[in-house]
Amino acid sequence: MKATVLFLSFALVVTYTNASTMYEDALSDIENLYAVEGKAVGEHLKKSKFFKLSTRLKKHLTEDEKQMLLKEESPIAKCMGLLLLAYDLEKNESSIQALFGDQQQVELYKGGCLGEDEYTVGDFARDIYEDSFTRSCFLKGVKMK
Repeated sequence: MKATVLFLSFALVVTYTNASTMYEDALSDIENLYAVEGKAVGEHLKKSKFFKLSTRLKKHLTEDEKQMLLKEESPIAKCMGLLLLAYDLEKNESSIQALFGDQQQVELYKGGCLGEDEYTVGDFARDIYEDSFTRSCFLKGVKMK
């Protein structure tokens, strides 16, 4: 009985440590991105680094960690958080809307190789919330209505 209890305690500690490390790893990966990019970018419409990372983080970050991204200094981290929360717009409506006024500049490519000039985190928050085309460019499994 004691061995079982010790094993279960150890498993819980390892799980918690790995979850904490996942968030730190996510921030490190986000720091290596130069822009917010949709599913298909560039000349050959390849899956972007931003999109690939978002699909991984969607599976591995907790809801609290997704919310924490909104409070990071990096505009790309904030946009990643917005994107991850946009998978459940109703549940996360107030968190997304809270960033509508954020004026931090961010480089954005919805698709192809043409970027947006003068684009802000607030613009991304508004577009990901209100515009089905933007959601279709960034969210896996979401098509334009």
